[in-house]
Parts: sequence; structure tokens; C-alpha cells
Amino acid sequence: METTSGPLFRFPITICIPEPVHETNHEYVYDLVLSPGQVTRHFLTVPNNATWVDIAVTGGGSYGGGDSGVNPRLYALHLQQVCENEAHRDITFKKFFYLANPDQEYGDGKKVFSHCMTPLGSASGQTMELCFAQYWSSLGDSSVTVRANFRSGVIPSNSSPTIVAGQGVLKIDLRNPTNAKTINCKPTAKLTTWTRVLMPTSFKITPPNVQSRDVWPDGKMTQLLEVTYTFDQSKTGKITPSCPILSNLLYDSPVGAQMCMVKNESGRMLGVSDAFPEGIQVPKGDRNTITLHIGKFFI
Repeated sequence: METTSGPLFRFPITICIPEPVHETNHEYVYDLVLSPGQVTRHFLTVPNNATWVDIAVTGGGSYGGGDSGVNPRLYALHLQQVCENEAHRDITFKKFFYLANPDQEYGDGKKVFSHCMTPLGSASGQTMELCFAQYWSSLGDSSVTVRANFRSGVIPSNSSPTIVAGQGVLKIDLRNPTNAKTINCKPTAKLTTWTRVLMPTSFKITPPNVQSRDVWPDGKMTQLLEVTYTFDQSKTGKITPSCPILSNLLYDSPVGAQMCMVKNESGRMLGVSDAFPEGIQVPKGDRNTITLHIGKFFI
């Protein structure tokens, strides 16, 4: 075997080290000089207990392309974190906007954006990537100043409260992580959804129909878990079947696939739902069934 030709392949590994945050004002400041299509990336340390980040972008005094900044430039701002069991779309922030030279008589020379890091409190301490770029078709160099300021707000102990039948009272604690100033709150509550918990009536684990297709390289086979629930519908209306531990997760999901099938007592298909719960119209009747299908290579 030839050993002098070098490695057959390489795995590039990128290590991102976040910048330390300012201890007093929790602010990052970047003076950027950009050209069309140029992307800048910064990795920020999010302070503990931070719930909001404010991004202020101000046009600078340096403009290339021969127009002296008369024509506004198109920019892109993208904030991203990686939080366990949180979908990418729920914790990302992306904005495209025009920015003019502040020395011009017309045009907007400053933009301010606020992003709530949800779920409240759980995203604090996680590294945040700040990407800023001048759009490729926005010709002429430009300079901008980007300020990222983290702040803390009131953090509830439960951001999506549910009152269980018979409980009567639900306690929610509010925490002010700043402790530097008093914050006045006016909490309000409104009941919007009736949630009913169903216990499974049966379940089974079955192999795939085409076993040769669903075998992994290491020999593991994708199995299918079928869990059946029954419920009565006192009047015609919409229901939204949901498995909270798996709902609204796609590529971040701990399972390979999932699907809910709703049928009436006669076995007629009333609707199908997947990882993103949707309302299904169910007529009045008893012994309706919901079958939850979960596919994974080990169960």
C-alpha cells in the first residue's frame, strides 16, 4: 500500500471562540468597511440572564463607487444561536434593510432592531453569531458602525402556562435579574386553548415494510412505534393533536419521523398532522382514534 501520497481525506474542524462581553454595559461595537458581497462574522458571549439584544446600525462617512453615499446601500443582518431542543427558526433573527449616508439631507442613516431571545432566559449564556454583510448587488464600498447591546427583562418562571383541570390556581414567579432598578409589571392572562391530555390505549413496535431499504450501514434497522389514543367529540369542531416533546422540531428532532393520523369510529381518515401540529375538523362522535407514528432506528 502506498503511504507517501498523503492522507486519503481530511476532516476540517472549526473552533469558534466568542469574544468576551463588556462587564458594565454589555455592549459590542464594530466599525466595518464593506464591499459588495462581503460577509463579516462575529461570535459574541451572551451575558447571563440576558433576554433581549438591541442592534443599532449607523452609516459611516466612507463611501466608494463614486456616489459619495448618495445611493443607499442594502445590508443583511443575521443573528443565530444554537440551543438544545430548540428549532432553528424560533431562535434566529434575519433582516434586510437599506441604510443611507447620515450626512445626506435625505435617507435613513440609522436603523435599530430588537431581538427577544426565546425561550426567555434559556438562551442566555449561549454563544451568539452576528453576521453582517453588504448585499452583492449593492454596488460601491461603504462603512458602518454596528452596536450590539444586551439587556435583561423580567423573566417568568413559566412562559407558556397551562392550568390542569381541578387545579384552580397556577403560580408564576417573576424574576428581575438586573436587581439594579425597579420594574413595574401589569400581568394579564387570557384563556385561549382547551388542552386535553390523552392516555394511550395501545401501542406496538413494528419493523418497516421493506426491511432491505431501512437498514443502516451498521446493521441497525429503523423501527416504527405506533401509539393509539381514543377520544369522544361532543360536538363538531377542530382539534390539534400534538406531542409536545416532539412538536415543532424537524432537523432538531430526536426521532427520524413522526405523523399523527385521526380517524372516526368507522375508520374513515379525518386528517393527518406531522411535526408541525395543525387543526383537524372532527365531527360529533364517539370512539375517534389518534394514531401517533414515530420512526427511529432504536426504540
